[in-house]
Amino acid sequence: MNSADKPTVLVVEDNERLRELYGRWLSEAHRVVTARNATEALDVFDDSIDVVLLDRRMPDAPGDDVLAGMRSSETDVRIAMVTAVEPTDDVVDLGFDEYLCKPVDAETLRALVARLVQRAEFGTRVNRQFVVARKIALLEKYMTDAELESSEAYEELRREYDDLNTDLVDTVDDLSHEDLGVVIAGH
Repeated sequence: MNSADKPTVLVVEDNERLRELYGRWLSEAHRVVTARNATEALDVFDDSIDVVLLDRRMPDAPGDDVLAGMRSSETDVRIAMVTAVEPTDDVVDLGFDEYLCKPVDAETLRALVARLVQRAEFGTRVNRQFVVARKIALLEKYMTDAELESSEAYEELRREYDDLNTDLVDTVDDLSHEDLGVVIAGH
């Protein structure tokens, strides 16, 4: 996601009224793309999508199949099932990030999307920090101390690593207590 852009949310919902309602609720803070069925969802899905809100029951194919198709694309996207289907142990093997049972209100839906966007951004920054750290380690392994001291590229990497580290600490501080509680408690 380009930080200057609004995050893009794909709403996959066969109920036209709900599809439009969710779009209205989210449109102020997000770019909203909609799909009325599984076929449309897979047609519009690409790496520009940051979050997917996916119904499990649709007339042309189950949302579970759409979910599997999206996950097989290797696109780093956060997917929430927003559905009237109450979960059973059949959800264990599904690759969703969140599961929300209908009916859903505006505040709950907006909070859900905000959490998913925040977690996506966190993951991207963590990955970049690993990449930068590996480059620093590589240079430190093969360059002398004198070479490192005179390398502007090395100093830039060190500054980027420090900035990323500060950002990650701030992000962890900003994560909702609910998200942290889920991670710590395991549920």
